[in-house]
Amino acid sequence: MDCDDLLHNKGKPKHPWAKRWRYSLIHITNYLIFSLTKKLHTKGAEVIYVQMPYEGHYAVSEIDIAPRELTWDVLLERTGALGLHFQDHEEMQGYWLPEWSHMTGEEADRFTEAFYDLVQRELAARETTGGNP
Repeated sequence: MDCDDLLHNKGKPKHPWAKRWRYSLIHITNYLIFSLTKKLHTKGAEVIYVQMPYEGHYAVSEIDIAPRELTWDVLLERTGALGLHFQDHEEMQGYWLPEWSHMTGEEADRFTEAFYDLVQRELAARETTGGNP
């Protein structure tokens, strides 16, 4: 059961406040994320957002629940943070996810090694193009 199941009944809001509550929660979350990222940037910290691999039901529902162009892309555009999305990087793909979003220990070790190299490469590339905003 997800947020939509709790707030809607066959596409209609269960409660008059449901839609307003959901959007308020999104705005509060966005404000916190954007303001905290900016605060970290002003202190010289490099912020990296990561979308870890997922598949199965998550891959199907993510399109409707949190479309990339309305969530991930906006996050990176507004914060200026480095973003590593598994769909954009071959190093983050091809792992066995027995629970659609979790890796086995062996897969996690393999992922971590590849991911570390990816982070180092992306940070170096970012440094040559100007770093944080």
